Amino acid sequence: PAADRGGFQLYLDDFQAGLESRGHGVDRLALRGMDIRYCTGCWSCWWKSPGLCAFRDDMETIYPKILASDLVVWAAPLVLGTVPSLVKKVQDRLIPLVHPYFAFVEGEVHHRKRYAKYPDLAFLVEAAAEDGPEDLAVARLLELGLGGLSCCVGARGVARKGQGEFCRLDEES
Repeated sequence: PAADRGGFQLYLDDFQAGLESRGHGVDRLALRGMDIRYCTGCWSCWWKSPGLCAFRDDMETIYPKILASDLVVWAAPLVLGTVPSLVKKVQDRLIPLVHPYFAFVEGEVHHRKRYAKYPDLAFLVEAAAEDGPEDLAVARLLELGLGGLSCCVGARGVARKGQGEFCRLDEES
C-alpha cells in the first residue's frame, strides 16, 4: 500500500500524541524505510546462535526495542483481509525471541519464553470501506500469530473502519 495513508496516518499521529500527553514514551518505527530481510527458516536463531538471527539488518534495532517495551502496537492497513507483507515479514523475524521448545498453557501449545519480560501486544488495522465481516474475520487470526509472541503475552486487536469507527476484533462485525 501507499506510504501516505491519509486519514490513517493522521489517526496514528493523534494516537501517538495522546499517549505522549499521558506521559507514555512512544518509539514509532516506520518499517517501510528499514532494511529487513525475510526469514529463511534456517533456525540458526534457535540452534546455532540461540536468540540471535543470522541476518544483520535493522531487526537488530527492533529486537531490543520490543523487549524493552511495555506495549507494542502493530498498526497497518488491511490488505486483502490481512496485514501487508512488510508487517508479516517483521513478525516472522520475531521467532528468535522465543524458545523452540513448547509448553502447554491452558490447554494450548505455546513456545516457551526466552526472556522474563515481554510486552503486551495490540493490533490496530485500518479496514477499508469495502472490507466486510469476512475480512475482519481473517484479521482476527492475526491476534493468534503475532510473530510467535502471542504465546507469551496478551494480544488484542482493533479495527478502524472509515472515519473513526472502531470495533474489537473479538466482536462480531
